[in-house]
Order: sequence, then structure tokens, then C-alpha cells
Amino acid sequence: MIRGRFRRMVLRPESEVPAEFCEAVDDALAALAGLPIQEAEAYWLREVDSLSTAEVAERLRLTPEQVEAGLLRAEQELRAALSGHYR
Repeated sequence: MIRGRFRRMVLRPESEVPAEFCEAVDDALAALAGLPIQEAEAYWLREVDSLSTAEVAERLRLTPEQVEAGLLRAEQELRAALSGHYR
């Protein structure tokens, strides 16, 4: 979800980053902070640190199925939080 776009945007000088993007990032981080800690951590490890589902499961001591279920819930929450930013 945020891998490519986020990485491209953070490499820009601050003056070039659109305000809408900054607001979307703030909303995404607030949504992540509102998730149960394991779901937030799993999402971060998978989407930002680019770990595989198996690596996330090993790191969090969960099954891959538990990680996938948590990622699905996290993605649903983030989509809802960002729905006003993207159409």
C-alpha cells in the first residue's frame, strides 16, 4: 500500500511534498496507532520493512495465518482512515 509511493515521497525535499500527502501520512499513522499492537507491528514489518509473511510470523511468534488475518484487519482500518484522501 505505501511502499512505492511513500518511499518516493520521502526522498523529496520538504518544500516539494504536497500538503495532501502530509495529511494522508498523518491519518495513516494515527490509524496505525489505533490498531492492536500486534496488527500495527505486523503491518509495519510487512509494508515498510518489506519482510515476508513468514518472516513477520517468525519475528512476532505467530503463525503465517495469524499474520495474514492481522494484516487484513490493519489494511481495512487504514483504507477506512484514508478513504477521504483517495478516490
